[in-house]
Amino acid sequence: MQQGFPLTSVVVQTNTITGAAFPVTSGRKYLRAKTYRPVHAECNGNLKCVRNAKQRWARDYGRTSGDMPTREELSPYYQDGTEPHCPAGGVYTLGSTHENPQCSLPGHVLEEPVILVY
Repeated sequence: MQQGFPLTSVVVQTNTITGAAFPVTSGRKYLRAKTYRPVHAECNGNLKCVRNAKQRWARDYGRTSGDMPTREELSPYYQDGTEPHCPAGGVYTLGSTHENPQCSLPGHVLEEPVILVY
């Protein structure tokens, strides 16, 4: 790390971003990390499975970013061939290959922690 360059940590929570910066000269050498857990963890995990299935389908069939798979085309990429579903009853929209899948319930989004390292 360069002298005087700030170490930045970014936490993503339910569509909001909170940042914290600690100057190198602050005297602190260690920070305690908190386990990241999305608000709707099971739905978030299911959306990641759908995204992964779409990416694998696109790779296997040479699809481009604008192509849109059908639910039937993705079923071989799910565990036991069963499409994941929202535990709270939301409905998933697949979208095209370059789009993240979405849940119909507010706040149920595909989210991941963002870590910036300088």
